[in-house]
Amino acid sequence: QINMLFEDMSADYAAGNYVICAGDYNQNLRDVETLNVPGWASRFPRESFTTGFDFAFDVTPDAIVDHDTCRNADSPYDPETAFTVMVDGFIVSDNITVTYYENLDYGYAYSDHDPVVIEFVLNE
Repeated sequence: QINMLFEDMSADYAAGNYVICAGDYNQNLRDVETLNVPGWASRFPRESFTTGFDFAFDVTPDAIVDHDTCRNADSPYDPETAFTVMVDGFIVSDNITVTYYENLDYGYAYSDHDPVVIEFVLNE
């Protein structure tokens, strides 16, 4: 699925379009390998990115990503013991300038995910 996604994004980018891909990638977007995590939370294969693309939080000055965007939903949420991970985010093409990025902390009050906010400018 990742390869198909990158192929579609690359084709749009090659056609001169701006590309923003938002989603729940069900993989850890942080560039770290964490031990003893559920299989769905393995490290996102950043080495698979095609030229011209990056995670928006990586290209945003002062991105606020201290809070993880997803929690394991196998039990009621307890901030002391729950497994959390950053799986939600945006991939952007390099013809977009991301000016603001934040993982909002709502304490998973509405879902097993918390929202992500992005502000950006389309470059000429």
